[in-house]
Amino acid sequence: MHAVGGHRLDYLAVCVAAENLTGAMAGAALIAYLSDLCSPAYTATQYALLSSLAAVGRTLMASTAGILAERLGWAPFFLLTTIVTLPALALLLWIARSGPIEAAYSARAARG
Repeated sequence: MHAVGGHRLDYLAVCVAAENLTGAMAGAALIAYLSDLCSPAYTATQYALLSSLAAVGRTLMASTAGILAERLGWAPFFLLTTIVTLPALALLLWIARSGPIEAAYSARAARG
């Protein structure tokens, strides 16, 4: 918002609150999804591997984000990061429609 709206403390508060809320919701959803993927016999090992794998992209990309933001400017940088996120959102929709969670719900419903 600063790149477009100037120095506004209320914009900053809204952005920080929205980021914290959506980050917490995404974190809870990720934990639930990874937990559902794990086999009860190997839960600790599989969860550790899956959660580590989930952090790889964030770790690798965070180191280049500052350079990219400096070269592009803040507004184009945030637009680019929004566009880059769209394939991941499409993948989430695909997983929700045909992934293991829906299969598990179907199996539970069939059992009664």
